[in-house]
Amino acid sequence: MNHTHLTLIERGKLEAYLALNFSCRKIANLLGRHHSTIIREINRNKKDYHSITAQNNYDNRRKNNLGNIKFSQDIITIIEEKLQCTWSPEQIANTVLYGKISFKTIYNWIYEGKINSNNFNYYVIKVRKEKELKKEVYFQMGH
Repeated sequence: MNHTHLTLIERGKLEAYLALNFSCRKIANLLGRHHSTIIREINRNKKDYHSITAQNNYDNRRKNNLGNIKFSQDIITIIEEKLQCTWSPEQIANTVLYGKISFKTIYNWIYEGKINSNNFNYYVIKVRKEKELKKEVYFQMGH
């Protein structure tokens, strides 16, 4: 499901519709949004709804979002050391960093260039070769 945030224009329309005492469902239909989106937006900005204030609150919440709090130099150093020892991101996430970050996060950081992953390509090639060998053995045995 694709989620999009309300824009300042939509918030302005919401403010106008609220001033006209439209119901949340009617406002949602007019804006092409789900009614729960409108209800959450109104509840986040409880007092008199003002579109500019609501947009400023949204911007502040986004700015204060600590989404990358896991990204620290200590964790990066551990991941890079283990990648150089040809550990997989799955092995790193499930042993050394168990419960701190997921292997998907490690992959994302590698692909985003946040982690120096010189040996990661070696690991990927090694895994591909192992899988190809397993397939060859499997087919040679007559399965």
